[in-house]
Amino acid sequence: MPSSRRKRRLIELLNEKRAALISHAVTKGLDPSVAMRPSGVEWIGEIPAHWTVKRVWMMFELGRGRVISHEDIAQHPGPYPVYSSQTAGEGVMGNIDTYDFDGKYLTWTTDGAHAGTVFERSGKFNCTNVCGTLLPRSSLSLGFMRHAVDLATAWFVRHDINPKLMNNVMAAIQIQVPPVREQERIYSKILDLSATMQPLMRAVNSAIDRRQEYRAALISAAVTGQIDVRGEV
Repeated sequence: MPSSRRKRRLIELLNEKRAALISHAVTKGLDPSVAMRPSGVEWIGEIPAHWTVKRVWMMFELGRGRVISHEDIAQHPGPYPVYSSQTAGEGVMGNIDTYDFDGKYLTWTTDGAHAGTVFERSGKFNCTNVCGTLLPRSSLSLGFMRHAVDLATAWFVRHDINPKLMNNVMAAIQIQVPPVREQERIYSKILDLSATMQPLMRAVNSAIDRRQEYRAALISAAVTGQIDVRGEV
């Protein structure tokens, strides 16, 4: 297997390992000796006996964004981000001079290829009509809940020509809920895990980029005659 393919495979394996560790922490907690019990939810399985299971509507007020076009953004530039259905660049479509939401929220993509993807948002912002919003009803670790909800949504996205996860479906999803302090400890562990793995992933990506640049430079040199690739006759 060529070196660049091996490096890309390593990136895939690192991402899979990170996802598996996060999934285990969010559904089973950090204490391997804790007593467990059935959650009653297929995708969750067993959870620590002192955790509860709640539907999303019990923990969050659900809302929705509005139609905001590129023309709106161009005509009303400003400091407040507009989040869309995309994931690149944290989903920012642009910035305008007004805001619809102010505070700490989770948002999720309701339609399209990224349906079900969950983000943590804070401050003053806007969402387009393909974004749902979740405003906590009480004290929660939004970092923990973002991962917990994001794990659950894959089971509920309706896959057809245009995948969807609408508000009524999101509201009924059941989520495992540790005590708030334990939520915070689990999220802190997830941040530590990311901080540990990111330098390695950056190093592998950098090596892939350098190899591609070197290959492109060799091809350019050969095409322009700067090096002779004909070999001896």
